[in-house]
Amino acid sequence: MTATSGSRDPVVAGAIRDGRRLVRHAHLVALAVAVVAGVLVAGAGSGSRAVVQSYRAPATPAPGDPGDPGPGGTSALLVIVPDVVGETEDSAIEQLEDEGFIVETQPVPVDDVESGVVVEQAPDAGSEAPAGSTVTLAVAGEPEDGVTVPIVIGLSEPEATARIQEVGLEVVEVVPEESSDVPAGLVIRSEPAGGTTVDPGSGVVLVVSSGPPDDVVD
Repeated sequence: MTATSGSRDPVVAGAIRDGRRLVRHAHLVALAVAVVAGVLVAGAGSGSRAVVQSYRAPATPAPGDPGDPGPGGTSALLVIVPDVVGETEDSAIEQLEDEGFIVETQPVPVDDVESGVVVEQAPDAGSEAPAGSTVTLAVAGEPEDGVTVPIVIGLSEPEATARIQEVGLEVVEVVPEESSDVPAGLVIRSEPAGGTTVDPGSGVVLVVSSGPPDDVVD
């Protein structure tokens, strides 16, 4: 039997309908998978943004500020520098070291301040400096124009030597000399003479009586 135009075999028509159903089903499944995947991707992206937004980088100190480890900055604690001008060298050093500073001293010649007293400091008192930094002290020393040789005439050799050493001078030689006027063992004179100004650390010669000459008869 031959099929006429406009007619279709029932078996073939059923197969076509089934095929169309399968295609529509496949499209629906693909669409569902795409939707689910999109939701998951969006959720992951949203979660990532939430994590990023919740993180805040720690604040970076401005250059030169405390805590800035770069040039000009310091992570050390700032301490107020105490006022030690007018203190003795030992007292000033003790106070500064108690505050955590390192101390350097420089002797300076001063005429009207007792030797060993602090006359200047750097950094200045009241300023802030990092703990562990250096404070420099200018300490009064002997006047730059020299030391006066003490007058030791009539003293024993040990007494005269002690006086000379007290002012920073040194007895470099003891010369005996006969004298009828000065008892043996006492200083007749010094060279340079007492009252003379000399450089610190200079040497002094003592001329000490050895007693009267042997040919002098009482």
